Parts: sequence; structure tokens; C-alpha cells
Amino acid sequence: YKPIGLVSPDGTRIAFLVKPDLLKSSGDSSTSSGSQLWVVEISDGTTRILAGNVSFVAGWATSKEIAFARMSSTVPSALADGIHPEFYTATLDGTVQQFLTGDQTGEIVHPVGWSQNGEWFYFAKWETMPGAWEIWKVDTKSRQIRPVLKAKTPVAESPILSANKEKIKYKGFKNSEQLLIISDLSSGNTQLL
Repeated sequence: YKPIGLVSPDGTRIAFLVKPDLLKSSGDSSTSSGSQLWVVEISDGTTRILAGNVSFVAGWATSKEIAFARMSSTVPSALADGIHPEFYTATLDGTVQQFLTGDQTGEIVHPVGWSQNGEWFYFAKWETMPGAWEIWKVDTKSRQIRPVLKAKTPVAESPILSANKEKIKYKGFKNSEQLLIISDLSSGNTQLL
């Protein structure tokens, strides 16, 4: 299930989702309503489960810690893109810690990625869809959340972090024109590409 995995920053592990076997008995602890987050060691192929009831993987924080989301409430299938996730991290020993709850994030959120040092987690927040978003960041130690950047066009989509984790690239739409925009996270300076 969803065989595309995320390679850890040091290149030693791959994290991926597995859908539990629905034919197992309800008393089986491995059965859950969501997917399971697994990790495989590339060197020897050993695997282990880090967490259950996972909606999607948000990315590696470090080579030994990965972030994922669980649904905070049931979402009708017609609104599958309008998810209300709660974000967690899991370490290789299976310790799970919540670091951002769904009720703090507004209407719709999308994980964007981690700062280079792994101390900040960035996410995009939409109040309505389609529409422009704001980039927020979470201090994973203090759990403080604050806005960092707002999209420069009325409608924007597909925010991603640059390779150096210092800029956000996204598609903007204005007056029936599609734009490729890059914004610096620290200064807010924006460049039209």
C-alpha cells in the first residue's frame, strides 16, 4: 500500500505506509482504522512498525525521527482534500509524541517540510479552498506556532521548500495567469520566476 517511501536524511532508512490486513480479528492489536507507519533499514532489510492509525507521512525531522499525521475528526469522502490532521513525531524505538493539534491549524493544512536543523516544522494553512494560504512554523521543542509568510496571489497552490530549506516555491494564479513564485522565509522577499 503506497509503496513510495521517504528516505531518511542520512540515507540509511525508508519510511512508508502499510494498510493493515482487514481480515484479521478485531482483537488483533495490529489492526487499526488507518495505515501503519513502517521503517525499513536499507543495510539489512529489517522492518518495524513505528505507529498506527496514520493518515500521511509529513517527512523526516532527523534520521531517527519522522513526522506523520492522524485525522482529528472524520471527514466526508467528498471533502477528502479538506483534512484536519494532528501532527506527531515517532522515533525509531516507536515513541510517539504529538506536536501540533488539528484545532490549532485552521480549516485545511498541508505539511511543507522541516528546517535544515530539524527544529522548525513548516505547514501551509488555508481558510478556504481554493484560495491563498499562509505558511506557519512550529517550534518542535516549545510547540509555539506562528505565521511566517502569506502567498502573494489570491489563489496559490503546491508550496514546497527549496533544497536549502530557506525558501518556499509555489504556483500563484492572478488574472487568469499562472505564475511560479519563490519567497524567502526569513525576509519575506518574493521573486517571480
